[in-house]
Amino acid sequence: MTLTSELQSQASKDFPLVTPAFVYVFTHNGIQGIRVEAPEIMKEYTDGVLLGRDPRGLLYFHTLRPDFNEEKSINYSVTFPSRGEGVNKEIAIVIDFLRPTTTQPFATFIATLPQRAHKDATPFEGGGGSESHWTTLDVAQITAQASLSKEVELNMQTLKKKFTFTVPDDVEGGHHLNEWGYLLVKDVGQLEVGPTYFVDYTNTRILIFKEQNDENPVAVFGCYELEDDSQSFDVSFQACDGQFSDI
Repeated sequence: MTLTSELQSQASKDFPLVTPAFVYVFTHNGIQGIRVEAPEIMKEYTDGVLLGRDPRGLLYFHTLRPDFNEEKSINYSVTFPSRGEGVNKEIAIVIDFLRPTTTQPFATFIATLPQRAHKDATPFEGGGGSESHWTTLDVAQITAQASLSKEVELNMQTLKKKFTFTVPDDVEGGHHLNEWGYLLVKDVGQLEVGPTYFVDYTNTRILIFKEQNDENPVAVFGCYELEDDSQSFDVSFQACDGQFSDI
């Protein structure tokens, strides 16, 4: 097991939720800063660093709200655990996010540090200023899996939610879909457990609306690609019984 895998394994025991994320560490003329982007939960942190998306890792956390409150200033620490020597040396990057009055992180980012960045692996701390807080991205891109038989189910592990709806009786049966894709969402808070949603379905995308006559969907699912081209099919329908539930 690699060093990064060991650190991530421990973090999975300390935090109930995890999402893919990217980090960029800026170091120049004594000035240091970070940028972290977690597109699946629509969150971004920066203390002045606007660009960069390297490396890719995992962000572990307890809850979206209130931990990622945009009005609360936060501190962070950047460390570089290492193992081995020479060409076999492994270095990970770990960023702990904390409230100014606490010592336990509410979120932790872990990734493997690219070889080219090993020379810059110097721990530092930051945050605490007026710009040091998480902000909301315009659109979330959530990894989801769709399966279709008589009932369609979208599983969103990052949000610990699923969305289900039933294929109408007049739609030809025998089609099966088991595809990974992305769910675009502008406001995760609109994906409520309980209410019924209207669905517009084709085999290339799924639109989810709060009401049948709404112009703007609350979520859009699109497949990355068909798993097996021989199983491709052309089907479209609308359904009125879509619901989100916890998983």
